[in-house]
Amino acid sequence: MDVSRLDEGRYLLYLDILGFKEIVKERSPKEVYGVVDHVLQVCAHREALIRDFRTIYFSDTIIFYQKPVGWGRWAFCDVYAIGGMIWAALAAAHIPSRGAISFGEFTVEADSAGRHEIFFGNALIEAYDTESAEEHCDWIGLTICPSAWQAMEYMEPGVVDCLASEGRWRKVGDVLRLNPFMKLTGSYIDYQIGEISCPLAQWDVPEFPNDVKAFHFIAEQSLNQQLPEKDAQKYKHTASLLAEMLGSACVEWANRACRSL
Repeated sequence: MDVSRLDEGRYLLYLDILGFKEIVKERSPKEVYGVVDHVLQVCAHREALIRDFRTIYFSDTIIFYQKPVGWGRWAFCDVYAIGGMIWAALAAAHIPSRGAISFGEFTVEADSAGRHEIFFGNALIEAYDTESAEEHCDWIGLTICPSAWQAMEYMEPGVVDCLASEGRWRKVGDVLRLNPFMKLTGSYIDYQIGEISCPLAQWDVPEFPNDVKAFHFIAEQSLNQQLPEKDAQKYKHTASLLAEMLGSACVEWANRACRSL
């Protein structure tokens, strides 16, 4: 990572809708439109809340990128938190996705006629290469690229390992596998100290129910005997790693919470 260029970079989330080819082949145009529209509305909701990120969509791919240029702790925290919420919202709707978060140069500008948006950059290349790499294809989730976490580690040494010890992510080789269930883990702590005073279906809507439903979807698919073995193994690996990061007590509570939603 070139630390001399931190002020020229942007955080970027590259997200692929998995199985989109099959969705297009097997479903009606109206149903396909509904899948894509759901994805875009989830991103738009996050844009409206944060205002410092923008969305680019094409075919089965979403790019969610930091609008202001330059490294910032806020941007790192926002992109992995927003990424986790987007991923969970899609999985809750039974739309599996896989993505990667990177940091680096990413140019987005209108063409000279103002008709098209031109976008390119090293951050996009790294995120695409990471998401599509064979060694990451057993993971149906979000991966934090070296450029993204190393920038954070350079600016605030020790934070990455500290958050890993809290179950925020798991280091695998030179990348981080993200635990997307921040609302689930936070709500479990609230439950333990007696802060939840309403039915779980009404708690921290929509993020908490999305997290619970998404976790259930991944776990359910890991046991789906109708899936091809290769796909089933991806879900099993993902479910196992997510359960490890959540911890057995939180997983047990999440399963009870799912039955009440």
